Order: sequence, then C-alpha cells, then structure tokens
Amino acid sequence: MKTIATCATAVLAAVFALVGIAGTAFADTSTSDADAILALHNQYRAEVGTAPLQWDTTLQASAQQYADQLLASGKRDHDPNRGPVGENLYWDASNGTRQPAATLNATSAPISWYTEKTVLGGHYTQMVWKDTTNVGCGVATKSETQGDTQSNTQVVVCRYSPAGNTGGPAF
Repeated sequence: MKTIATCATAVLAAVFALVGIAGTAFADTSTSDADAILALHNQYRAEVGTAPLQWDTTLQASAQQYADQLLASGKRDHDPNRGPVGENLYWDASNGTRQPAATLNATSAPISWYTEKTVLGGHYTQMVWKDTTNVGCGVATKSETQGDTQSNTQVVVCRYSPAGNTGGPAF
C-alpha cells in the first residue's frame, strides 16, 4: 500500500510539474488520523448510547482509494460502486499568499458532520446509527504552489458497515 501511495504521489508531482504547478499529494490515512477519527465517532456515539465502532481496514482501503480518486478528479459525488456500505464525504481547503497555507486536519470531517446533530442530518445520523458496527476512512491531501500562492486541499471519505440511514431508529 505504501508503494502504491508513493508511486501515486510521484505521478501527481510529475503532472503538476508538467503544467507548471509545483505541488505534492499525500495519500494514505495515518495511524494518528485513524485513531482520532475513530475516537470522535465513538465519543459522539456514546452521547446517544450506541455501541462503539471498530476500525475496519477493508473499509479504510476502499475509502482511501475513493478519497484519492476524488482529490485527483475534483468531483464531489458519492461512489455509486461502493456496494452496501454507508459513506460520508468531506472537503477542506486553505490558501496562503506569501505565506504557507494552513495545515488541514482530518478530524475536521467528523466534527463537521457532528454539527448536523441539531437537524439530524444524514452525515451525523450515519456516524451514530445504532446498527453500524464498523468504520474505515481514507484521507487524501494535496499541496500546490502557483507563484506566491500556496493551497492545501483535503478529502476525507468514511465508509460504514452496515450502512445507516436505512429505516428504523437511528439510535
């Protein structure tokens, strides 16, 4: 997996160099990001009395692949080929002119989804869905420099099994 991520990073850097954009892309969810994302999911689940989720490396791998695909394409669509799993998507970006762009944090995704709690939004209810037992997330980040402007973009994809928001009580 690391070899694939390294190759993908090299290919993207070459593409950016060809079109005159200095940039790097980082694919693969770090252990610290995975731990922090899982901890937030389980904190929010504890608030409503649902059992903690377990981290699923198969879900993580498929989510990582799709996060990389979304970052490369710029699209913001759910994966129609993900199978019978739930999916939450998140994008974040920062820019800096004559200064470094702000560093992005993968935990912004579950924090953002949590803010939907007051309206029982689909992202929030998927995180706390009673019957969901497993989660795996992918994080893809890209840094680009054009002239004196630096920008960072991050895509987070979390996949859930069994899928939530399918009828019945959320929690």
